[in-house]
Amino acid sequence: MPNWCNNSVEIYHTDPAMIERVREAFNKGALLQEFIPIPADLQIVSGRCGADDNPEQIALVAAQQRNIELYGYKDWYEFATNVWGTKWDIGADGQPAQDIPGGLMLNFESAWAPPVNAYEKLFYMGFKIRAMYYEPGMAFAGIFEDGQDEYYEYGGLDSKGIAEELPVELDEAFGISESVAEYEAENAEDEENIDIDLDGGVSATNEQEEQK
Repeated sequence: MPNWCNNSVEIYHTDPAMIERVREAFNKGALLQEFIPIPADLQIVSGRCGADDNPEQIALVAAQQRNIELYGYKDWYEFATNVWGTKWDIGADGQPAQDIPGGLMLNFESAWAPPVNAYEKLFYMGFKIRAMYYEPGMAFAGIFEDGQDEYYEYGGLDSKGIAEELPVELDEAFGISESVAEYEAENAEDEENIDIDLDGGVSATNEQEEQK
């Protein structure tokens, strides 16, 4: 299973029909395929079909080479991770697109990374996009706006350092430093309990020795 990246996106367009396309595709879980489709030829096995002399594997290799010549990518996986920026398409995740003045608010999870490469392409299609993302497993977050991506890695920072490093809006949107502070407090409590237990064990041993 992939790490899941949290995303919160505001998307706008001067043409209401384009916004409706976004709404319909997003609610179906196929937003990226709607605007930046994976060619049908690339919808093949990503990996292997057996040993090198297996007829299916031989056919797969031939299809991969043909796809590279035609599209620059051998299969759907290479296309998605390079052109979209994430492994799978994105969609509502139980949260349909929400109306905001002039556009839509989209909240979803994406596999491994945010679809920043797709945002760039949508931006050049006339969309205005402001996206915030947060991936706790690999400790990174960022803001994409007007074709520019501000990316932050915060691994190794404590909650105070995270609050100082990340833009306030980004930190508060996902509660990043707050969740790390909670984790730090839990660890500190666990360590305190361990110290108490160890001391209790030593004291109890001393008391038993004195009673003998």
